[in-house]
Amino acid sequence: MSKLFYSALLCLCILSSVDVSATTYYLDATNGANNQDGLTPGTAWKDFFKIRALNGGTGPVAGDILLFKYGEQWENARFIINDNGSPGNPIVYGAYGTPSDGLPVISSVATYNGATYYNVPYPDATNAGNWTATAEPNIWTLPLPSSPGRLFLDGQESLRAHTLGGVGQVDNEGATGIWFYDATQQLLHLFATQNPANEFTTFRGSIGFYSLLLELSEHVVIENLDLRGATGAALWINASRDIVVQNCKLGESGGSGLLISDSNNTKITSERVTVRDNIFDSKFEFFYGLGSERGCGDGVRLSEGASYCEVYSNTFINWAHNAIELLASNPNDAGVNNNRFYDNQISAPDIPYAHPFGADGLLGKCQENEFFRNYIENCRTTSQVNGNNNWVHHNIIRGMRRSPSKVTPTAHAFALSVYGPGLVSENNRFDHNLIIDTDESAFVLEGFGLPNPTQNHSIRNNIMINTGLAPLDNTLQAGIGILIHDNGGGVGANTFQNNLIFNTTELAST
Repeated sequence: MSKLFYSALLCLCILSSVDVSATTYYLDATNGANNQDGLTPGTAWKDFFKIRALNGGTGPVAGDILLFKYGEQWENARFIINDNGSPGNPIVYGAYGTPSDGLPVISSVATYNGATYYNVPYPDATNAGNWTATAEPNIWTLPLPSSPGRLFLDGQESLRAHTLGGVGQVDNEGATGIWFYDATQQLLHLFATQNPANEFTTFRGSIGFYSLLLELSEHVVIENLDLRGATGAALWINASRDIVVQNCKLGESGGSGLLISDSNNTKITSERVTVRDNIFDSKFEFFYGLGSERGCGDGVRLSEGASYCEVYSNTFINWAHNAIELLASNPNDAGVNNNRFYDNQISAPDIPYAHPFGADGLLGKCQENEFFRNYIENCRTTSQVNGNNNWVHHNIIRGMRRSPSKVTPTAHAFALSVYGPGLVSENNRFDHNLIIDTDESAFVLEGFGLPNPTQNHSIRNNIMINTGLAPLDNTLQAGIGILIHDNGGGVGANTFQNNLIFNTTELAST
């Protein structure tokens, strides 16, 4: 055969492997129009539903690229993606235009102005007649179909009270929570010196559990987007596989940044989700007393069923529950197993309550996960890594301070314990971690009398410098590196080898 024939055959093979129907579409919230073709920046669409209507309503095909314009905002929004790309030919959601204009914003935060969002009517909060004065001085109520998650009055976020009875009360840190949502009565309770419609001009909050839902999808890339709001998660990846989330901002104004889970209906586990080079900044910067989350939760949460995921090279700032959370506490859960979390930077300098890591589950439901090479600084609540057969190694943790939100010690680097019936804390490894400058001990192993003991953990080759500097209420000797607190039984046999506990302030180390 001639070289020309081989060249022609090679070209034919290459062409046959490419989806020639793949297309790039453009969206522009300001200058786009839905009656255009969406094929160029000058003929961009305005709304997301045009994407769903592609190909007779089946949506994009493998290789399609959907681009949102830099600097534009899609608010009052809840988008759903049910797409299937193919290996090496994913469907991509990204951005176009001038990057300095800022990432395109997709947000479920809406103004309560009497509009109907997704067939649910919301009241006009600027109408004084919609507010009712209660028997409590300066407490008003507004009928609201769902919690705002985080409430913004005249563009400024307002602190949620720890309890309904705490609305308008100054807490133990001098902070005042001015609102609370009663889900049973579907009422927003708000502290105001006069009818809130006369005191504030705008009222804004989230109108749904997610801003962007990726469900029953495969081979999809989400990149260069700013996903905000939502009471659950700004981005929810549900029962999906081979997904990449990169170079995004996630979680501003919302309850959590990213939720990865299985589906309650299909029980399909999310697998092989890659989350890299993103910024998870809650923009939640209240310093308050009792009560932990106050509307702000996890940066990334893996729940029910999420396996073989990788979360790396991300920045987490000011998450008021966990920066990274793993939870599988239901016997029907598929489990959060075989996931890896590494090279992340985690800090919470502006808030009083923040776990860097949280991992918990029933036996075999939260296992074989690996946390390594993460840098953690300026947090006030311990990492609780439980479940079974997980590995935590080569992390740096420094500057753990006590939280005023709890009446118990919080400033350990790691707490190992069983926190509920059926959960386990066993056979985890903690190796080669560097722990510096903590108010409480570097490690605490606790038992609360539950049937499953805290047992068979291996704590080896860790370096602990200046730990246990200021134990709560000075009930313990300062300078403790490893603490066993068996309150009512529940701490079994564990292994401690080759750890260095050193205190430069000449306190006694234990």
